[in-house]
Amino acid sequence: VQQVVEENRVAAFVIHGPPEHGQRMLTHRLTHLKPEWETGQRFVVDAGSNGVGKSSRALWAQLKRKLQLPPSTTVEDLATKVSRWWQTQDVVFIFHTIDYMPCHLLSAWIEEFWGPLVSMAHQAKPQAGRNTRLLLFLVDYAGEISHSDLVLARSPDDLRQAPRPLLLPALKPFHEIELEYWIVAAAEVVPGGLEAADLVGEPIDGIPALVYEKICEHSGFSFEGEIAP
Repeated sequence: VQQVVEENRVAAFVIHGPPEHGQRMLTHRLTHLKPEWETGQRFVVDAGSNGVGKSSRALWAQLKRKLQLPPSTTVEDLATKVSRWWQTQDVVFIFHTIDYMPCHLLSAWIEEFWGPLVSMAHQAKPQAGRNTRLLLFLVDYAGEISHSDLVLARSPDDLRQAPRPLLLPALKPFHEIELEYWIVAAAEVVPGGLEAADLVGEPIDGIPALVYEKICEHSGFSFEGEIAP
């Protein structure tokens, strides 16, 4: 992601993997790669909330509410507004639970929503001295999207051919050696007694969300499945 955003001022990514594999934590980390992204425009939509992702109309209505735009706002007006923001500040869109959306609807939505934004952004010029980004993160919590017919970029090189979302590597369980390195590196902040072997054995099996929960429990923090303190 870092490489792509350094080379492209407009980019979209798909974060995906099996359930409980840390999608939310990774999304948080990636959307905060640059400190300046936190002070720009940030919009979060959950496609799985109240059936939003089952209807293009409902998805548009939810997005317009997030952007504080009138229900009558057209796609062109929305793209124009976002483009104006982008000329002076970073704009980040995050769509959670895209696995809830039927593939044909998700494909059409990307074309309807992201396509006009990309076209408008390529036509617009940022203000002098500005190096802003227009970013889209699509988050799949069920590991469905990699098996779908959705047309996605499979490598950064594909982005030169068409402005498609880039399918990031699927999230996987942690390996014991990775966790051993991490425990050593975190020795100053994590209490002793935490063993990597315990994190990859049953019932945790290296599954990221369960690993995070165990580490937080060991360190005396609560864990609610979100970003732990």
